Amino acid sequence: MKVFDFAVDDALKIATKAKVKLPAGPLKGAALGAALVGAGLDKDGTFYTEFMLDKALSHQIHMQVMDDIDAKFSEPIDADYHRITNQAMVDLAHALGKKNVKLAKFH
Repeated sequence: MKVFDFAVDDALKIATKAKVKLPAGPLKGAALGAALVGAGLDKDGTFYTEFMLDKALSHQIHMQVMDDIDAKFSEPIDADYHRITNQAMVDLAHALGKKNVKLAKFH
C-alpha cells in the first residue's frame, strides 16, 4: 500500500507541475473501476498496469514515477507493485462482471 500511495501522490505531483489536464470527473465506484480496467487492456483483453498508467497520465510521467519508485523503494519493489496492481485490477474487472479480462504474464 505504501508504494501504491506513493505512486499516486508522485504522479499527481508530477502531472500538476507539468500542467497536465486530468480527465473530467469525478468518476466514482464501479464507473471509476471500469475506466481504470479499460485503460489497461490490450487488444486481447489482457490487463497491463503500464497501459493504464500511460493512458491515465502519459508515458513520460509513468516512467518518471517508476524511476522514483525504484529510487525510493527498489527495482524489485517496483516489480511487485506491477504484479500486485495487475492482479488487483483483474480481480476488480472480474468483480465488475468482466470475466474475460486476463492477467498479464510478468515481463
